[in-house]
Amino acid sequence: MATAGRVETRTFVSRLLAVAARGQELGDPRSPGAITAWSEICDGIPDAMLKDMIPGTIRLMFRREDVAKSLAACGLRDGISLQHEAIAPYVIAFRRMRAIRLSGGMQDPQALLAETRKELRDLNNRFQTALDEAMRLQEENQRLRSDLTTSRQETTAARAEAEKQRKIAVTARNDLEEAAARTLSKLALALQTLKETMERRVNDPESTLVETASLSVQSYFMVLEDLGRGADATRLAKRILGEKMAASGLP
Repeated sequence: MATAGRVETRTFVSRLLAVAARGQELGDPRSPGAITAWSEICDGIPDAMLKDMIPGTIRLMFRREDVAKSLAACGLRDGISLQHEAIAPYVIAFRRMRAIRLSGGMQDPQALLAETRKELRDLNNRFQTALDEAMRLQEENQRLRSDLTTSRQETTAARAEAEKQRKIAVTARNDLEEAAARTLSKLALALQTLKETMERRVNDPESTLVETASLSVQSYFMVLEDLGRGADATRLAKRILGEKMAASGLP
C-alpha cells in the first residue's frame, strides 16, 4: 500500500510540474481551465487519496524556491491552506459529473432535492468568498511586509482582518456540516419510504413506486457524497433497510 502511495505521489508531482511549466492557471478550481488541468493531474489517483495528497504535496513543493515560483505563476499561493484544500472536492465533483454525463445523465424531479442542492450551492459560495478574501489579504500582508514605511498599526489591522475572514471560513464549513446532517435526515425518510414500498411490492409486482422511491434515495446519496458523507449514507441505508435489502435497493 505504501509503495502504491509513493508511486501515485510521484505521478502527481510529475504531472503538476509539467502543467506548471506550461503556465496553466491552477489557483481557482472553479474555473473550467483550472479544474480540467487538475483533473488531468489527478487522473487515476483514487478520490480517497486526493484530500491529503494535494494540499500536502503543494505545501512541500513550495519549499523549493524554483518550483515555488512556477506554482505562484499558476495562481497557487504559499501558506493559503484553504486554497489547497478546496481543490480535491472540486476534482472529485468534476469526476462524478463527468461520469454522469458519459452515462447519459440523470433526470431528477424531486423538489426537496432541488431545495437541498440550492442550499448547498449557497453555502459553497459563502465558503469560496471567504477563501478569496483570505487570499487577497495574504497578498496584502506580503506587500505590507515588503514596504518598510508601512506602520505597525496597519499590519496589525490586516492580520486581525485575516483572522476574521478565517473564522468566517470555519463558520461556512460548519454550515456545510449542518447541511449534511439535514440531508441525512431527509435520506432517512426516503429510505423508510423505499423499505415500505419494497415490502408492498410483493403484493403488487407491477407497481412503479419502488423505482420512484429508489430515485429519491439515489439523489440524496449524490448530495451526501458531494459533501463527503457517502459512508454515513451507506451505513444509514444498511441500518434502515438491512444488509440484504440495502444491496438490492441502493444505487
